[in-house]
Amino acid sequence: AIAAPARPSCGQNYAPRELANLAWSVASLRCRDAPLFDAISSAAIPKISARDHFVGPGVVAETGHPVALFSLVHALAESRRLTPALYDAALVAVRRHARVLDGPPGAEAGEASAPQGGGRPAGLSLNRPHVVLEGTHLCVLWKPAGWTVSVSNKHSPDPVDRGGGAGPQGRPLQGWIAERFGRSCPIALDAGAAHGLLHRIDRETSGVLLCAKSYRGYYAAQLQFEARRVRKLYVCLCRGFLASAPRLLQDPLRAVAQRCLVDPRGRRASTEICSVDHAIDGAGVGLSLVRIRLHTGRMHQIRAHLGHAGHALVGDPVYGALAQPEWCRRTFLHAHGLALRTEDGLVAATCSLPLDLRRGLANLTPVQAPSGLGLAAARAEGG
Repeated sequence: AIAAPARPSCGQNYAPRELANLAWSVASLRCRDAPLFDAISSAAIPKISARDHFVGPGVVAETGHPVALFSLVHALAESRRLTPALYDAALVAVRRHARVLDGPPGAEAGEASAPQGGGRPAGLSLNRPHVVLEGTHLCVLWKPAGWTVSVSNKHSPDPVDRGGGAGPQGRPLQGWIAERFGRSCPIALDAGAAHGLLHRIDRETSGVLLCAKSYRGYYAAQLQFEARRVRKLYVCLCRGFLASAPRLLQDPLRAVAQRCLVDPRGRRASTEICSVDHAIDGAGVGLSLVRIRLHTGRMHQIRAHLGHAGHALVGDPVYGALAQPEWCRRTFLHAHGLALRTEDGLVAATCSLPLDLRRGLANLTPVQAPSGLGLAAARAEGG
């Protein structure tokens, strides 16, 4: 057995980054040493609560940037030892940092002006991004297939390129964000803060994305991602009859040459299979329409997990060995919904399947009655 690192005997001697590194060294061993994690949290709270930490863009020491704080929260969440006290202290700290970046009251993003609900505003094209839901500090965007999210922030450990594999380069979503929000939201022009984008989906994946209009919204929402408090839902179509029982796929994933492989040395990944509907296409090939909840956000996570399980996504050029069918000319994967709680209340949005995927489902025949209901509901979405 591998022994866990010695418990810190004097918390005041540890800088925030050192505490984060210690937490990660223990988390990487899959250690569940509660007293050690409690000691790390107890040492961290006064550090991150001090006003000379995590304040403003002009800090000299790297430990003054929230990257150390986000890393600590992520490590504790990874080990299921994140306490409410540490999370609350972290939230106060990132708000203090954001206040400097946003400027005086009234200088940050304005009030909501776009539709206040899920779905698609009337008259807008599904071939271009648009705002699905907008609030004071956050908004939910529709990203069509073919648009790239090829930016990264200082805190993300995953590779920047989230392309779908072979194919054209795609159009950068950050350019659209800068044009749409740049005049009123300085963060939309800040490449170092990923133009406000809080997560990424692959180029050929359609669906919803969370974007911040202010640094206050950006850091508070990012803290929720690190703490695994954001609910992300997907719909995909995979090959074969996937077992219909709800379960978790938890094989660790390691990024290698723009793809992810299941590897014991990889990072923890958790994909929840929520429901499965079986169908066959015109050639009699068995397929499964799967609704998924992501608990982690590794590159190509759904594609890699299902591909490793022998159920590659339809149309996937990287994890699937078969050619794309005529009725599905891209990877059949859609970011269906997301939800998180903010200081202004619940932010929740869903986006129905786009027309190309619904047309693809029209080529399928359900195998049994429950599957028929599931396919009918998916086909009807977006009406």
